[in-house]
Amino acid sequence: MAPPRRSAAPRRRTLPYDAPRLTSDSYYARANEFRAWLAARHMYLDELTRDVARGYFDEFVDAWNQGALEDDMYAGRRKGEHTRYRWAFAVCSPPPRSVADWQYTREMQAEQAREAKRAQRREDRRATAAWLDEHAPRATGRERLLEKKRERAAEYRAMAERHSIDDDIADGLSDEALLGTSTQASFQAALQARDRHAQRRAQRDAAKKAEHAARREAWQAKEKATRAMLAEMAKRYTST
Repeated sequence: MAPPRRSAAPRRRTLPYDAPRLTSDSYYARANEFRAWLAARHMYLDELTRDVARGYFDEFVDAWNQGALEDDMYAGRRKGEHTRYRWAFAVCSPPPRSVADWQYTREMQAEQAREAKRAQRREDRRATAAWLDEHAPRATGRERLLEKKRERAAEYRAMAERHSIDDDIADGLSDEALLGTSTQASFQAALQARDRHAQRRAQRDAAKKAEHAARREAWQAKEKATRAMLAEMAKRYTST
């Protein structure tokens, strides 16, 4: 004896929005609606085999033709999902740069700009001296001594630049050292002064870098706390 057939729900005479009735061959015409119908049941096409998906589509066709679906389905306003991992691309994308990173970059750019200006000033002085040496008449007497002092100062500045020392080293040397009349001890003292200045500059640079690093860590810690607070708020919102 054949099992009793289940009574089918009465069909509507017309479907909402005058939508056409479907057949088993209507998959591509109503793929979005079918995926939305699956998603409402926590099922996704990427998790179903071809045969299982076809069986579910037949159920979807029956429900469609009976007018048992929500009206939005028939209006074509439903968009389905292929996979439950629809946010995967957003999660895997690189995080945006933090405020700390931007601030650190701006400070480094400002420091580089200042160094470029200092280098440009040194280059301008060298160019001016070269032009004067070529076009200006040679001085005599005391003026020649002063000119010789300036030339020797320029030589010391060039030496200072080769050793990454500031221009004020040459400016701080005595007249005897600049004019070449100093003793060996005076010259050694000048070299020691140069080394001390280089050491002080290295210490200043190290302190500046440490300050930048500490400031950056503080900004990062603050941003981390802010992100944690926002995540907790979002978690509470979604759990309600």
